[in-house]
Amino acid sequence: KEGDFVTSSFYHPIFGYILAKKSISLYRDKGVGKFSILEIGAGKGLLSIDICKYLEKYEKRIYQQLNYFIIEKSPLMKEAQKTLTEKEGKLNKIKWVKSLEELRSKKFSGIIICNELLDSFPVHLIKKIKQKYFEIFVSFEKKRFVELLQPLENKNIIQYLEENKISLPDNFRMEINLNIKDWLSNISNALNKGNLIIIDYGYLQKELLKPLHKKGTLICYYKHQVSENPFVRIGMQDITSHLNFSFIIKEAEKNGFVKPEFMKQSEFVISSGLGEILNTLKDEDEKEYLKASLASKNLFLPSRMGDIFKVLTLETK
Repeated sequence: KEGDFVTSSFYHPIFGYILAKKSISLYRDKGVGKFSILEIGAGKGLLSIDICKYLEKYEKRIYQQLNYFIIEKSPLMKEAQKTLTEKEGKLNKIKWVKSLEELRSKKFSGIIICNELLDSFPVHLIKKIKQKYFEIFVSFEKKRFVELLQPLENKNIIQYLEENKISLPDNFRMEINLNIKDWLSNISNALNKGNLIIIDYGYLQKELLKPLHKKGTLICYYKHQVSENPFVRIGMQDITSHLNFSFIIKEAEKNGFVKPEFMKQSEFVISSGLGEILNTLKDEDEKEYLKASLASKNLFLPSRMGDIFKVLTLETK
C-alpha cells in the first residue's frame, strides 16, 4: 500500500545526477541517435525528475533531444509519478508506455535503467535436506500461513540448478528467480542499440553460496523495519530477495548483451563522476554542496548502501 523501501534517489538528487552523467557517457560511446532513456518501475518518479534536472542544467543540447520513457505496472505509482512530473514541469519530457513490446515496435535505442526492480520479482524457495531438494510452498493451517515442504519436481528449477552448477550444502535455503530469464529476453528484443543498467541487492553466485546465506536472503520491509517473516502483515509489507548476478550476466550474454561491468554501488558512483559533480556544486552553491556531500555518503559508505547495492552495466553488440 505504501512504499517501504528507501531507495538511493530518496536521499538526494545526486544519485540521479550520477546516473545522468553515466548515461551521457554511455550514449556518447555507443553513438546511438536521439538520446533516450527508459526507466522500468520508477517508484514515485524521483529518479526521472533528478535525471532530467541534471541534463536540463548541465547538458542543454542533449536535454533538448531527450525522450524519457517510464514503464510502470502499479496504477498507484503511475499516478504518483504523473503528479510529481506535472508539479516539476516535465510532462513534455517524460512519457509513459505500456510495455516493452510498444518500444520494440519503435526500434528503441538508448539507456534502460532498472533501479531496485528485479529483487521484487516473485521467487521459488528451495531447501536441501539430507542430500535431497525440496521446494517450499505456502499452506494455510489452523488459521495461519505456514511453510510446506514438498520434494522438488519443478523441471525449470532443476534445470536452473544444473545449468548454473549449483549444489547446495545440507540445510541450505535459496531463492530462485526464474522470471529474470524471460525478462532479459524481452529487454533484448526491445533494445535495438544501447545499454542496460541494473541497480539492486545481490551477489555473485559464489558469495550467495557462503554459510552466511544458508537461511536464504528473503527479507520483508514494513515502514522501513526489517523482518524475515512473510506471513505477517499480509499485503502491507514489501518482500524482496537478493539477486544472483552470475545468473543474470550469463543469461544476458545468451541474449546478445556484451561487456558486463559488475561492481558495488560505491565503486559505481565514484567511477561515474561523483567527485566531478560535487566539485561543480561546490563552485555554484556551498550550501547545496554540503547537502549533496552528506547525502552521497549513503551511496558509497560500506555501512550504508555502498556495499549492499550492486550495479551491473551491459551493452548491446
